Amino acid sequence: ETETPAGDEVQWGVVSVAYAPESWWIRNVRVGHRANMVGSELSYWTAGLTLFKVMSLDLAYTTDTTEVDGDEAPRAMAVNLAFEMRF
Repeated sequence: ETETPAGDEVQWGVVSVAYAPESWWIRNVRVGHRANMVGSELSYWTAGLTLFKVMSLDLAYTTDTTEVDGDEAPRAMAVNLAFEMRF
């Protein structure tokens, strides 16, 4: 367990699986589950793929919920789009 610069306690446990098909346009597909074992104890389901060797799209979603203005909403979500350039 360690503390982030913001003072949050974290100790991540991660299980993931990836598949790299022999395809030009889909280079990698991955799914996983990550859980903070201390502090907030949030857990996320994750999925992602790499397209055309240069673009990665990853999503993370927690099944934990919170109440916002009387409505239930996910406690956390994340989207990451990245481009990799080789030279």
